[in-house]
Amino acid sequence: MLLCILCGGHSAAEDCTAAPPDRELRCMIDHGWKLEQDKDGIRTYMRRKDGSSIYEVMARLTISSYARNIFEIIMDFDNYTEFMPDTLDLCKLEARDGHTYWVFQQLSLPLISDRYYTIKLTSDVSHAADGHYRLDWTLADPFLYPRKGRGMRVDLNDGYWSLAQQGEREVTDVIYYIHTDPGGYVWDWVVNLANSVSVPDVVNAVRARAEKK
Repeated sequence: MLLCILCGGHSAAEDCTAAPPDRELRCMIDHGWKLEQDKDGIRTYMRRKDGSSIYEVMARLTISSYARNIFEIIMDFDNYTEFMPDTLDLCKLEARDGHTYWVFQQLSLPLISDRYYTIKLTSDVSHAADGHYRLDWTLADPFLYPRKGRGMRVDLNDGYWSLAQQGEREVTDVIYYIHTDPGGYVWDWVVNLANSVSVPDVVNAVRARAEKK
């Protein structure tokens, strides 16, 4: 069972985290989510977001690893290109202030021009003793972090990871949420389709790395 850790304005998306596994789907549907795919232990949901034609996407899965280990992997920004999907050409930690990080990423995308952005991430380890970790992000202020890469700057990238270890067991319930738009002249349906594919790829990459250790 997942513990709800409220942070970053996504509480509505996490109202179902305390629901028993057999009631998860019903709860998610009640909150506007649609199950798009249930494959290889990864359940991918999508939901319309008010004021946006780009859908929110959420993946939920269980990883056979301690939460601390998974958290270390998702915080290992400089080594993302070793295990994340191959559209990511560069990931570099630009700055840090306590639990806040600024990370530059360069994407090489099929069919459309390359994209880049700097994101501001905030980690929450206040419940680490109980096996709960959280990482939220949004785009960094481009005036404060103006670094440019190839192609166009991404218009929108908000998201979070939520990790909840099952007691003392080497098992962790994981949520990955993202609402992102590459910008430019790309049809919305193409963006939504691409996001629905990329989200399970990301969580599967993290799972593979965590379960290999």
